[in-house]
Amino acid sequence: MSLSDKRQKDKPEIIAKTFYNEFVINTDLDEKGLNISESHKVPFQAKMLAYKFAIVLMALISEERNNSKYSKVRECCEKIIDEKSQGLQERFKNITQETFKQEIVVNFHVDIKRAMVSLNNLLFSEDKKELSWAKKWFEEINIEEYNPVTLTLFSHKIMGYYTTIVKSLGEFEPT
Repeated sequence: MSLSDKRQKDKPEIIAKTFYNEFVINTDLDEKGLNISESHKVPFQAKMLAYKFAIVLMALISEERNNSKYSKVRECCEKIIDEKSQGLQERFKNITQETFKQEIVVNFHVDIKRAMVSLNNLLFSEDKKELSWAKKWFEEINIEEYNPVTLTLFSHKIMGYYTTIVKSLGEFEPT
């Protein structure tokens, strides 16, 4: 029995929607356990949304290198991103912090690309710097976090999240 025989076979659209639901919407990558003030929750959530999409895309790209059928799954995921970025305008229309509103709504695709570059530095750099990576992540949304335990746990949570998604992709086979 080959590895592909053990995988759950599904349409690319179904796999993309499943990963969107499980790893972007239903997720533990939120502000729980962090001391995020009310005024920073929306910027935190918006940035985390871009990072969750970026992590899923990076995992799909990685899997696509081994299995070309995943290109269709990635394309379906990108369509979901396009649909959801349109919905962001409605979700964040009441933001009073104009600079965050512009960053969130207008540049969502750019934010995902930036997140991918940032994640690449965290996940694949020879010289891992989890503390400085996490500190910079928070600083970009004007959150001052200096606790090394919080910073380390946050960066490790992100790294673990990527690993979980990669392993989960191994359970599926696009048809």
